[in-house]
Amino acid sequence: MPTYHGFLWPGWPLCWLVGFRRVLTDRVAFITGSGRGIGRAIALAFAAAGARVVIAARSEDEIHTVANEIGKAGGQAIPVSCDVTSALSVAAAVQETTQRFDPVDILVNNAGYVDSAPLTRVTEETWNRTIAVNLTGTFLCVREMLPSMINRKRGRIINIASTAAEIGYPYTAAYCAAKHGVLGLTRATALEVASKGITVNAICPGWVDTEMTARSVARIVRTTGRSASEARSALEAMNPQRRLIQPEEVADLAVWFAGDEAAGVTGQAYNVADGKGST
Repeated sequence: MPTYHGFLWPGWPLCWLVGFRRVLTDRVAFITGSGRGIGRAIALAFAAAGARVVIAARSEDEIHTVANEIGKAGGQAIPVSCDVTSALSVAAAVQETTQRFDPVDILVNNAGYVDSAPLTRVTEETWNRTIAVNLTGTFLCVREMLPSMINRKRGRIINIASTAAEIGYPYTAAYCAAKHGVLGLTRATALEVASKGITVNAICPGWVDTEMTARSVARIVRTTGRSASEARSALEAMNPQRRLIQPEEVADLAVWFAGDEAAGVTGQAYNVADGKGST
């Protein structure tokens, strides 16, 4: 079983841990949507780097599972219920974080939602939910946690966007609109706080091997009659390297953005997409 600085990460490839350093020791990281997928991978990576991690999401079972996983490996993590579409829920989650840990040093906006349909068949409910989770949720979390960062003259904000923040994809108009908004929010906020010791950046993954992609595969199977293998291959073919990105690859970049080495990088969007998207 691979170990790193006393951490045991069952199933994690040893090569991923080689050279990994505890660059985030004692910093408080609040990660939305961290009960699964990319968010979970970021939570595990931040814990391995020494951060005190807040596992924030709506699913009580998932956030407790990830927090326990980190705790058993020797890290520090607490599960905090949070609905990013509610300003009251976000405020309560931040208050609980401050009481149990300290003020937030690192915010990772990872919570996401996507559905696909031709634009003429997109309901207002789907449109509003997509904007609320992906864009408004990011705004609410940044607005709630930024004042403390400004007062302490330090902070890192990392927004998990998508290549859909840079280019359009058919049948995902709401998602593309929301993620384009996240990128605009990233760039504008970065300029507002550039002189205050705070960086704001975005990571734009391509197709990642997560539950969200699995749902997309199921949707393709349901609507086209393709097999699951054929549907997955079609998504892999959309990435130039002809494979799905692994969540840990996104987490690696998030750790770097959160550390001191990236202090001079702000207002940027970095792709983790096998070459997909703009440069």
